[in-house]
Formats: sequence, C-alpha cells, structure tokens
Amino acid sequence: MAQQKNVFEEAKVVVRGFVQGVGYRWFCRELAAARGLVGYATNLADGSVEIVVQGEPDSIDRFIRSIINDKNIQPGRIESTQLVHRRQIAEIAYNGFAIR
Repeated sequence: MAQQKNVFEEAKVVVRGFVQGVGYRWFCRELAAARGLVGYATNLADGSVEIVVQGEPDSIDRFIRSIINDKNIQPGRIESTQLVHRRQIAEIAYNGFAIR
C-alpha cells in the first residue's frame, strides 16, 4: 500500500481598513496558531496588512473564513479582504508565525 503524502497549501490575503496599530497582526498570529498554520503578517505601506499562511487546506479554509466573517472579535475595522493567491505547495517553508 502506498504511503499518502500530506497536502499543504499556501494562501496570501490582504486586509484593508483600520488594521495597523491596533494589534491585528498579533490577532492573526493567534488565529493561525490555533489552526496549526505557519506564515507571517506584515504591514504594507498603503495601510493594509498582508497575511501569508501555510498548512493543511481545511485549516486554511477555517482561517480565511474567520478573518472574513468574524469581524466582531477582531481588533480594528475591516473594510475589505482580498485573496491574492491560494496554491498547493510541496513543503512548509516557515517555522511558526512571524510578525513582520
């Protein structure tokens, strides 16, 4: 019987609104850790936050749903979220979740 390989994905999301200086990146780190995801969150020059997560597809689904739908538990004020890309990856490239 063939051994099944783990399937991993990466997703990049940009969140716009009042999301800098309010603890939003730390919120994303906690959310990612609770779902077993790794990656990073970084402030962009236009005032938005870029989030990259890697891990199992179901965990990424839950993470994305949370940042889109659970606005009442998030710091700041979300105006829009954009899924920049989502793709299958061969291996995990990050160790933990960094705040950049």
